[in-house]
Amino acid sequence: MCYGQQRPFSRDNLTPTRVVRLPNDNAVVVADLRGRLAETEARLARARAREAELSRRLNEMKRFVSVMEILETYLKRRFREQQEYVSGLFSPSPLLVLMVLGLSSGPKGEKVGRHLLTSPQAYLLPVELVMAVD
Repeated sequence: MCYGQQRPFSRDNLTPTRVVRLPNDNAVVVADLRGRLAETEARLARARAREAELSRRLNEMKRFVSVMEILETYLKRRFREQQEYVSGLFSPSPLLVLMVLGLSSGPKGEKVGRHLLTSPQAYLLPVELVMAVD
């Protein structure tokens, strides 16, 4: 029996009362019990349907979270790749550094400095401009 359907405890419940029931009275009690049983079964069916719906929604949310985690991992990797690509665009290549510093090989392969660009932005010059300086 559900908690909400019980009568509150009182002293009147302690004294046993003998009620003589008529055969017709038993039929009323049985009908009442059958009605209460039907209500309980209906509530149970609704609770099971609600549980099934909540389970379905939980599984759907778990799949959604999994997809979001996969997307997050992919986007982080792509961001890192793009970051590396952009930093590669703005960082001087070894050839460009040598050209900006004006270093070249001498007749025996030794490094000989021809001229030195002193501008702080010299490392950002495109290769074509550095070659024009030579």
